[in-house]
Amino acid sequence: MKIRQGFVSNSSSSSFLIFGNKIDISDVTFNMIKKKNIYALGCEVLADGYDVFQIKTIEELAFLKAFNDLEESPFLIVDSYIMNSDYDEHDEDYFGEIDVTKLPKTGKVKYFQGEKDDRSSTCIEDLKSQYDEYDKITNKMQKYLRATKLKKLNKTEKSE
Repeated sequence: MKIRQGFVSNSSSSSFLIFGNKIDISDVTFNMIKKKNIYALGCEVLADGYDVFQIKTIEELAFLKAFNDLEESPFLIVDSYIMNSDYDEHDEDYFGEIDVTKLPKTGKVKYFQGEKDDRSSTCIEDLKSQYDEYDKITNKMQKYLRATKLKKLNKTEKSE
């Protein structure tokens, strides 16, 4: 029996449609990923689709920031208002609907669509195994995490 989290389909990929705005990974903070839906959309095809996942942990965020610092990252980062994984781009009868109350007050939003590979990253171990063969990004990520921890400790000491 196969168990999947997130997107579920009978094929090795599933369609997605995300409404949101592109943001720079250097602008993303841990507080943002706790409060908002921040997605990483892979720009390179895995096997049957793109690597698409929600950034949920400080480790994933640190890995993506380290990746971006070391080389051109293959990810587009999106501050998402709506994520629709039921979208089928091949279904001519699909019209869908959007909850406009979730859209920004400006009314301006972009959409991103494509095929999500069923091997998309679901945790930091997936990211490491798919993108960091020689631990170069992981080493940079660890430095970022240590620096973040030191900043928190310094803030705590100053407030006491």
